[in-house]
Amino acid sequence: MNCPNLLVARVLKEKFYSTTDFIESGLGNQPSFLWRSIWADKGLLRMGCGWQMGNGSSISIWDDAWLPGEIPCKIQSERFSGFEKVVDLIGANSGEWNVELLRGLFSDQEVRKIMTIPLASRALEDRWWFPEEGGEYTIRRGYRLLLLGFPNSDDDRYNNVGQDIRRCYRQPWAANVPEKMKD
Repeated sequence: MNCPNLLVARVLKEKFYSTTDFIESGLGNQPSFLWRSIWADKGLLRMGCGWQMGNGSSISIWDDAWLPGEIPCKIQSERFSGFEKVVDLIGANSGEWNVELLRGLFSDQEVRKIMTIPLASRALEDRWWFPEEGGEYTIRRGYRLLLLGFPNSDDDRYNNVGQDIRRCYRQPWAANVPEKMKD
């Protein structure tokens, strides 16, 4: 959230996700129309963002999209118990990726992607990141995700959108309007 000090942001956080972050929040009891609307689009938001690596203690190896790419993606390899958070893949003494462990758990392609992720030299918190210029999630990004469908997801209802409909979605972004209105 860009403006966490706005009154509406503070009220929503206190009422609906005071003990977690927005992405992990639940719908809650007796949600307002505004909260239901925002919460309903969380899946689309989640598909369009990934994690910026800090210390790796907040990122689930298996459930979060943390591998780099145009659209951040999840690990596809088979789950192994005993390894839950990305911090488990980093050498405690070295602060480097445990390459031997990575090769034992993941495919070669996944290991290559993981190895491109720089690790913080000091203990920083992990944070959500949007693969857009400036790192902000925009409505335009949401449209792009709808046009791409939800890769690597069971909820792929937008993937079969026909070419005519796709063209219709693209027209507003080609309109000659100030750039501020497109975001």
